[in-house]
Amino acid sequence: MGYDLHITRKANWFDASPSIALDEWLEYVASDPEIQHDGFAETPAADGGVLRVEQAGICVWKGYSRGENRENAAWLWWSGDNIVVKNPDQEIRRKMWLIAQSLEAKVQGEEGEYYDHDGEMIVMKAILAPEPSMPPAKASMVEILVDSRQCSALRCCRWIVLGELSDDGCFRFALGVSGRREAENRQRTRLASISKDH
Repeated sequence: MGYDLHITRKANWFDASPSIALDEWLEYVASDPEIQHDGFAETPAADGGVLRVEQAGICVWKGYSRGENRENAAWLWWSGDNIVVKNPDQEIRRKMWLIAQSLEAKVQGEEGEYYDHDGEMIVMKAILAPEPSMPPAKASMVEILVDSRQCSALRCCRWIVLGELSDDGCFRFALGVSGRREAENRQRTRLASISKDH
């Protein structure tokens, strides 16, 4: 299986549009001397044979430092109007970001997270202050809703950040994507439960 990252113009890589057309991808490939359009990918199979996939838009990144043999090649393929790479390491994610800039796109993972120029997942930073009405015991659990209209890096729905401020001052958190209504309902529920507790 593995984990796919997508070069996409869509708010979510699985949306219908806007797309990266195959012709656009091949035009980019022709302009990048490090990328070669093969139209196929192959790798050794466990039984000693070779697994081969043929499809227009499958390319290999020849500049990849670990891609000296086909087994470790960095394959990029056009699929679903996105450019997809399976299990990319940081070096490949950096290259994906450069390609995305040329295509006026972004790099997005299967779960909706985005990646920056260093191939790192974009993490939101927040300065948090406890609400004055919250008792100290409740102040360590925080839920923040970030409106995607105010953050250009997060153009899909709303993101929910759930976290806890630990005794050593670190904020540990998890990100989740939520639809606007679901996020607003969660916020109303949270506010209602806080007011009931006081």
